[in-house]
Amino acid sequence: NKLNQDKHWSVATRKDKEALEEFYLKNKEDKVDAVCIVAYHIKYKKLVIIKQFRVPINDYLYELPAGLVDKEDKDIIQAVKRELKEETGLNLLDINENYTMEKAYLSPGMTDESIALVFCTCDES
Repeated sequence: NKLNQDKHWSVATRKDKEALEEFYLKNKEDKVDAVCIVAYHIKYKKLVIIKQFRVPINDYLYELPAGLVDKEDKDIIQAVKRELKEETGLNLLDINENYTMEKAYLSPGMTDESIALVFCTCDES
């Protein structure tokens, strides 16, 4: 830990050992792991949601489109554009920065995964 004492804990993470050491031992800021997309379809005037099977609950959920930020993504906007297209076939038009949250932890008691909650508009069908 930060006091150079050995401690043991369990955490679900997607980060490699080096990134964890930077975060836990050197107090460096970690990068956003994923994006959650609050997309408003301008033609249909509706919020975009998807139905997806989730293994941990053995059932389908209705969700906002979301996905991991890949190493190839130069920024969060690129990840939003890619994930929105992959999961829905829709095109990103504009991001509303007034409502976008750059980093949020949804289950910090279990995981270090963080998301950017991004509000945007989209089109296509």
